[in-house]
Amino acid sequence: MASAILKNKDYDLISVIYHASQGCETARQYAADAEKEKDKEAAGFFNKALELNGQLVQTGKEFSSSVCEMQLHPRALPTRLLERLRDH
Repeated sequence: MASAILKNKDYDLISVIYHASQGCETARQYAADAEKEKDKEAAGFFNKALELNGQLVQTGKEFSSSVCEMQLHPRALPTRLLERLRDH
């Protein structure tokens, strides 16, 4: 049963990552269009949208990875999180 395998929050996370990724591609194209028109203000806006969507994708991927890791190795995750915190 699919609902037992993929919980709503898991689907939601994947969906947000996907749509933010699509937002990156769209903003990249819009920024290129604005640059062709020599509209620096619009290009700057679209580049900022690209940056923000990229950050959202990266954060979502890291969160997704942590969730998967916790589901596979629940006892190992706290140690790995502490190691990451120490490294930063």
